Amino acid sequence: MSQFPPGVPVVPSAAYPPPKRTNGMAVAGLICAIAGFCLWFLGGILGVIFGLIGLRKSRDPQVGGRGLAVAAIVIGVLSILGSGLFSYLTYRGIRAGVTATKPERDAARRFVVDLNQSDVNAAATEATSDLTAADLQALAQKLHAMGAFTDMTSSQINIQDTNGSMTCSLHGIANFASGNQDYDLTLVRTGNSWKVSKAQFP
Repeated sequence: MSQFPPGVPVVPSAAYPPPKRTNGMAVAGLICAIAGFCLWFLGGILGVIFGLIGLRKSRDPQVGGRGLAVAAIVIGVLSILGSGLFSYLTYRGIRAGVTATKPERDAARRFVVDLNQSDVNAAATEATSDLTAADLQALAQKLHAMGAFTDMTSSQINIQDTNGSMTCSLHGIANFASGNQDYDLTLVRTGNSWKVSKAQFP
């Protein structure tokens, strides 16, 4: 028996639209964009690329993920900008640190150059009384025997201010014609200059 009264037309129920397919590129783009805050530029760039591909795929009415794709692009761009800013600030910090210790490193370099050239008198003017003439002579003989000095790199720099007394400890590698030599130098600020108070070339 019909459930509809006579004379009333029967309208078939509308079929539900099929669910939209997952937009894998949009999802991948969002994940990469978020990870870009930890992976510097790489994650952000991949997030933008995958987001753009996902946005193009979402033009298909049967594919979803348009919102995810847009979010991946926006977050990816922010990640790239954040990575750029962090890189710039890191560079400025390193440059400031290197520039700030230039007087100390220059004083240490002059001291090593004079000893390498066996100019003990010049080295004495660049050292404190903690280094005796015998100490300087022994260092000069050792460094001169290693051949011409070419360069030195300080891998560790430690500056301390103790009740107004400034000291700087340098550790690194000095390059000579015969090879490399580790060094540990301690400098003390005397007036407007730095002088070496301790020197070790093991």
